[in-house]
Amino acid sequence: MNKKVKLLIMCFFVITTALFVSSCASYPYHLDLMRNPGIIGQTDANPFRDIHKGGQGTDIDIFYATNREPSGEEDIEPFYANKRGQVLRLGLATVRFGGKDLRWDELKEQSLLKNRKKKYPLEVIGVEEFGVLNTSLSRLDPNRYTPEARKPAEEFAEDINKKLEQTKNKSINIFVGGFRINFENPILVAAELWHYTGYKGLFFAFPWPATPGSVFSYSADLETAMYSSRELRLLLYFLASKTKVEKINIIAYSAGSRVVAGALKDIRLQNPGDDKNTLRSKFKIGQVMFIGADLDKNIFGSLFDDGFHEVPETMTIYLSQVDDTLGIATWLLRSQRMGTITEEELTPETVKYLRTHNDLIAIDVTDAKYSHAEHGHGYFINSPWVSSDLLISLAFKKSPEERGLVRKEGKGIWTFPPSYIKRLQIEVENGKE
Repeated sequence: MNKKVKLLIMCFFVITTALFVSSCASYPYHLDLMRNPGIIGQTDANPFRDIHKGGQGTDIDIFYATNREPSGEEDIEPFYANKRGQVLRLGLATVRFGGKDLRWDELKEQSLLKNRKKKYPLEVIGVEEFGVLNTSLSRLDPNRYTPEARKPAEEFAEDINKKLEQTKNKSINIFVGGFRINFENPILVAAELWHYTGYKGLFFAFPWPATPGSVFSYSADLETAMYSSRELRLLLYFLASKTKVEKINIIAYSAGSRVVAGALKDIRLQNPGDDKNTLRSKFKIGQVMFIGADLDKNIFGSLFDDGFHEVPETMTIYLSQVDDTLGIATWLLRSQRMGTITEEELTPETVKYLRTHNDLIAIDVTDAKYSHAEHGHGYFINSPWVSSDLLISLAFKKSPEERGLVRKEGKGIWTFPPSYIKRLQIEVENGKE
């Protein structure tokens, strides 16, 4: 082994340790509330204007569906273990912001500040499992379609419908997390995103069984992501057909992009006779957002050729040239990740498609403020510009131009201009947000 190879291997272990140490789980597990999005902290926008909780606390409920095994006595995880289950379990998790003594008025005030000094930890304090989605049971299970097997899904749908009735926005936003995280992480991320939309619609988490621990679990997680795409597809079928949801939006992060891409591909191929308008009407999928997509760019191209982008109304791909995690994945797997594509790598045909179709959007976040923070992979949380773009899109379904982004003449990818916050302020003043 020559010196160059040894140096590369040493650098790999040093960097991967630094990149993934924050993902390691210890209990009780918590996340600190994300940096305030720029549109909230740096403009006059106030998503909490119509929310009146007075002196109430800050506990909220997040729906979840997981194909993890429930925790056993030998597991350190309090709710679900980092192990594959063979079925999809439906439930509701209670998330607490900032401890039991935090009141809504304080959280609201702090959530409107440009520079918040205080930390507010988020923690899952309990879960209520409804049971197993019966369609996830094996076809060899004779009880798959019995009334008793159907009951958990029916009760779950009823609870979702009750909560949809309480909001004007009848959408469900599903967050699908990435590699090397525990059960609670995607639930907490969903909770903070929901908070900053002003609790519009409902937020949902899909904690597939990624495995915290050694960085060597990466290869196992990639296979588990493929395995989990079936359960996500079953969930999408269920939500579209059994609830009163009007739109289902999906946020796919990192290796979770594989889970989502696989589910969309299966939906497209299982419905070969449906055109895109029929697909969108049947499955009610509105926006799909790929963030830090840990997905081979050539695989993405083959999925596109199979028509997976026709399932949602809009597919958005966030790109970054300062995402060190995807850089390592590219080096490790010897294939470029979709989340690192540049304008120069687009073919003329791709540029033409992006400029003439509004159902596929590419956004480069490289120049967005703080997009490089913490190795650049969590920019949708760390950058107040990117989080603003994500939340505006979810809450208001604005076009990239209406969200303050720019695209040069003849180019296919949208970018964040230096005047991004000023452009957002103009939108707010004009009453467009």
